[in-house]
Amino acid sequence: VFTVFTLGAPYLRVVLHRAESDTYIVLVPATIGMMTAAALLSRFAHRISRARLLVAALVATGTVMALLGISPNVLEHLHAQGLQVTLVVLLAVVFGCALGSQLIPAFTVLQENTTEVSRGRIFGGIFTVINAAVAVPLLLAGPLSQLFCTHLVFLSLGGLLVLGGPLAATPLRARISGLH
Repeated sequence: VFTVFTLGAPYLRVVLHRAESDTYIVLVPATIGMMTAAALLSRFAHRISRARLLVAALVATGTVMALLGISPNVLEHLHAQGLQVTLVVLLAVVFGCALGSQLIPAFTVLQENTTEVSRGRIFGGIFTVINAAVAVPLLLAGPLSQLFCTHLVFLSLGGLLVLGGPLAATPLRARISGLH
């Protein structure tokens, strides 16, 4: 997620040929996607395995990132560059849905499996780890996009998520099976 935010401005400038301040093109649809995921999960979450939802959301996130990476070349080849912004808006909605489908069940599990006394410490620890993990994409994404190109970084990271989600779930299957 933070890689997308880090590379958002260069992607807007280089790929979409828009001003770096046009982040609303991605942020508004992604927010709509997250709200959609929250609404759908509040209604249908009891029917879905949280473990499968998490893996599917990771794969969806990776697929969106990969599509953001390859779409400029595909649309250019099809002489349809005018569709790039529309495609990015649609992909941002899917990205937001996937992000919501990862975060909402994960935080629900934490709330369900912690006591009131320890909940603050656990969530504080989680957010500390998340904030520390933000440093990695912030430090690597910019230089990688300058060394290669922004859409190649999206494609590579998307591919890692598409492959990594199911692979990571395999050794953890016994542990995440409790996420029903």
